[in-house]
Amino acid sequence: KEGEIVKKKRMNKNRLTTWLPVALLGTAGILLGYLFYRRRKAVIQKQQKEEDDKGSNVFNVNQVKICEPGVWPPALTSNESKKPTFLSVTSFNTLRRHYGFHENSWTPYRYKDWTHRRQLLMQLLKDINSDIFCLQETELRDIETDFAKPLAELGYRYLTAKPSGRHDFTKPSIFYKTDKFTLLWSKPRSRTVLAEFLINGSEHRVLVVSCHLQGGGREKSSRYSQARSVVKTLDHRIRETDPNSTGSGSSSSSRSPQPRKKHRNKNLGETTTSDSQQNQPDMPNNQFNYNPNPNPD
Repeated sequence: KEGEIVKKKRMNKNRLTTWLPVALLGTAGILLGYLFYRRRKAVIQKQQKEEDDKGSNVFNVNQVKICEPGVWPPALTSNESKKPTFLSVTSFNTLRRHYGFHENSWTPYRYKDWTHRRQLLMQLLKDINSDIFCLQETELRDIETDFAKPLAELGYRYLTAKPSGRHDFTKPSIFYKTDKFTLLWSKPRSRTVLAEFLINGSEHRVLVVSCHLQGGGREKSSRYSQARSVVKTLDHRIRETDPNSTGSGSSSSSRSPQPRKKHRNKNLGETTTSDSQQNQPDMPNNQFNYNPNPNPD
């Protein structure tokens, strides 16, 4: 028995000498990982603070005019009274009807209820009274009841994205006032809906896009691809309606038609094709020019 006891003691001692260094190394690794995390977090916070400080020199949020939706549009000052009536566009994520609130357990149930939320949403939209509403997360199955019928009483019609994709029922939409706009063209897609309107009583046209791009922190490339596709569609529409235009953001009053050319984008590794300018019916020239400092007069 004494021999067995001595043997067990030796075994326990061997186990201790074997596992103790491993435990110490594991503890040291955890501590080093934690210290690295803290240091990395401090560096990121410092970089964000520096970026915020740089941004504050360029843009001051205190310069933005703010008013409650109930008193929209804001009253014009005496210096602004000579300007023409402005065009109001509102983009609004309505948080879909069947949102689960799985990560919002602190929100009382009565505030999660769609009947309560819809009542507040409709009151807010009526108070804003925008010429165009670009709404996101409108559910196509219930859009007539939720938004179309009450907004139709206020003089709105609507367009929606295509019911396709992973979320075939939760889509962006565009509501516009029929007394101010005439719909000329529309392009529904899975994540976006594009439209071109003629402002009634004028020759001015506006292109409007309501989009709800792919969500998630790992979907940056998908969002970039979706946004790039939208811009290309807008460029194509501008070229169709204005032969003198070279695309969104630029135009030329005298350019000869260019043949279709293929060129490779070295950064993206893709091959794109530039559309040739085609003869179109006479349209007002340069109606899509971008002017960073428009003259209201």
